[in-house]
Amino acid sequence: MITLENLSKTFRSTSGSVVALDDVTFDVQAGVIAGVVGPAGAGKSTLARVLSLRERPDSGVFRLDGRNTSALDERSLRVARSRIGVVPSGDSLLGQRTAAGNIALPLEQAGMDGPQRRERVGKVLDLIGMTDKAATYPAELSPGQRQRVAVARALIGDPAVVLADDPTASLDADGAAGVLAVLDRARAELGATVLVATQDASVVRRIADDVAVLENGRLLEAGRLLDLVRDQESTVAKAVLPAIDGPVPDGYAGVADVVLVGFAAVGSLLPEAASRFGTDISVTGGGVTKIGETPVARFRLALLGAGAEAALGWLAERGGAVHRHPVPRPRAA
Repeated sequence: MITLENLSKTFRSTSGSVVALDDVTFDVQAGVIAGVVGPAGAGKSTLARVLSLRERPDSGVFRLDGRNTSALDERSLRVARSRIGVVPSGDSLLGQRTAAGNIALPLEQAGMDGPQRRERVGKVLDLIGMTDKAATYPAELSPGQRQRVAVARALIGDPAVVLADDPTASLDADGAAGVLAVLDRARAELGATVLVATQDASVVRRIADDVAVLENGRLLEAGRLLDLVRDQESTVAKAVLPAIDGPVPDGYAGVADVVLVGFAAVGSLLPEAASRFGTDISVTGGGVTKIGETPVARFRLALLGAGAEAALGWLAERGGAVHRHPVPRPRAA
């Protein structure tokens, strides 16, 4: 488990002080994928360096499995670092080494013998789906394949935590999908806790269980992704849910924006509400997306009939996040 308590970090520059992290507090449970999302300059890369134990915070505490990492002696710090695999941003492979050679490098540095190295490298190459590229040099690989090798190198030491700093930057859709699939597999098959720092909210939508949103070094919100999207005013909901464009329609008994989570809710709640309350329900905006493997809908609903308000209340009772819009009153003649 990762715990950040009031973490702050400031850097000196020629123009003065730059606050990279400002009193950041959140938790990441073991065995989840957490996304740290925000624009350039939000503090994501600084946070990644602190979590990889390459940078110390000015104040606050980073706990790894309950231990305050700032209080570790040099030997304990080396042990803690060995439990954290890092996928750097950008192209980080050594051009003179094959894919297998790049992946094996941390094991060579640790002094592992050849047969053990080859066995471990073979398993990780299989995990990333690149067994046939073991003897291929980076220049002959696609950008997505090179990044998958970088992820494999971070996994080779069987870390408890994997930190990936903007791992899909500059990749095409197929390359990004391959990298995200490998990170998801690292959590599912190796039990690693994965933190992904990214500017791309779609990365979070596709693989994250938890999310933390940074802006100018400050934490705007953090929590379970499927919980945060239920609040339609949250930063996360606005970033990952289908947009609703256009004005609120008039002439209806009720108008509401509704978020529905899960196969059953998305597939059956609206028809059942219409039937149960004798209400005509029209979807006038929004759509359906997936968060991981879970379908999530955000719809703008326009309702006709005396049961409109009861139908909206029933949707809310069954887990729908309902935001009602004022309905214009008819003008007096």
